[in-house]
Amino acid sequence: TVEACTPTMVVNPTGTGDGFRAGVLVGLCSGWSLLHSARLGAAMGSFIVETEGTLLTQLHPDEVRQRAAEAYGEELPLLKQ
Repeated sequence: TVEACTPTMVVNPTGTGDGFRAGVLVGLCSGWSLLHSARLGAAMGSFIVETEGTLLTQLHPDEVRQRAAEAYGEELPLLKQ
């Protein structure tokens, strides 16, 4: 079980599941544990909830890592280059 990563506001939930899935897959493809991958997915989904529509026009990896660290009390692993 992974706790939700709280967005700063809720605008539209459309696309959140896709963002979650993308984060999980990126984490797993980088050799992360399922727990860390799901946390990345939850952080990604929290940004999508804040957006009108289904696509993000901008997203900085440092912002995702910071939000996840605030939500879970620890840093996510680094992504493979």
